[in-house]
Amino acid sequence: MAHLGGQPATFIRFCVVGLAGYVTNLVVFWPLVHTVHMAGALAYCIAYVCGFLVALIGHRYWTFAQTEASVIGQGARYFAVSALVLGAGVIVFEIEFAMGITQVLAQAISLAIVTPLSFGLNRLWAFRARV
Repeated sequence: MAHLGGQPATFIRFCVVGLAGYVTNLVVFWPLVHTVHMAGALAYCIAYVCGFLVALIGHRYWTFAQTEASVIGQGARYFAVSALVLGAGVIVFEIEFAMGITQVLAQAISLAIVTPLSFGLNRLWAFRARV
């Protein structure tokens, strides 16, 4: 495993926690679209919130280990980053779906595309060590 300053690489932890949020997202999204027959964009938002909660807990306590910061402030910053990433993801999702890609595949691809944006903003702002 890569090391940064004697610590496991933050990006690797980010990806592990992100994978847990991603799987949560997909597990929630699929039945909303295929069983409940919910509109894709609405199902995307609901599934994203579920993945958001899983990732918030993981990133706060493990990825960035920044529990000294106020959970309210940190949560608000993480929410702002997630809202921005959600907006970008929905735009990518809608473009892919309009191109004929199935909803589940479009959702999975769009999440993968916005992950680097999410990491950068979370590391630099939402979970930045406060001095």
